[in-house]
Amino acid sequence: MIIEPPIGAPKNLVLLETEYNVIWDELKCSEQNGLITGYTVMISNSSITYNLTSTNTHITLNDLVFDTEYNISVAAVNAIGSGPFSDHITIVLYVSSPSSSIFLPSSSSLIYYHTHATSVPRLLLLSSSQTSPPTTSTSYTPTPFTTSPPILPLNTTTILATGVVLIVSILLIIIIVIVCILRYSTLISVHTCIHIMLHIIV
Repeated sequence: MIIEPPIGAPKNLVLLETEYNVIWDELKCSEQNGLITGYTVMISNSSITYNLTSTNTHITLNDLVFDTEYNISVAAVNAIGSGPFSDHITIVLYVSSPSSSIFLPSSSSLIYYHTHATSVPRLLLLSSSQTSPPTTSTSYTPTPFTTSPPILPLNTTTILATGVVLIVSILLIIIIVIVCILRYSTLISVHTCIHIMLHIIV
């Protein structure tokens, strides 16, 4: 009995957008030509083509470039070799718009605030060359993926309050020194007055 590579290609490629997975159906027994040992997943974009292998009917996609379209097709493999590749699906990795409020963690010792948007990378199925596409093609608008936080202006009220406290402290120091010199000059030295003043401030 002559054993040959699979004569059929996997069908019904489906993208699981939130899990970064592509899944497909097993080959029919009549198309396998023996035991299927795995699958070859061909991934290509405008500049590169590479293959991944999987022993299951799914694969997790990693190391994709933002806003780049990828064509993905799958071929079944048996002990003799690889069968034909399936019709491809086209996907893209993009950044979804924030779905909740932006958090602004703050600290009294900070001069500016860091913002952390809730945007997350997502996969999107753009099109499918399969006879009966499992999902509908969707259009999208690329969203900039920024990591540099903006600098927000200081709170005017905080600046004014800090200035008032500083001025009052300076005036209090001057008053204490003058009182010490005028009232206790015959009893204690200026050095002692300064020591008392620092003790009161601290």
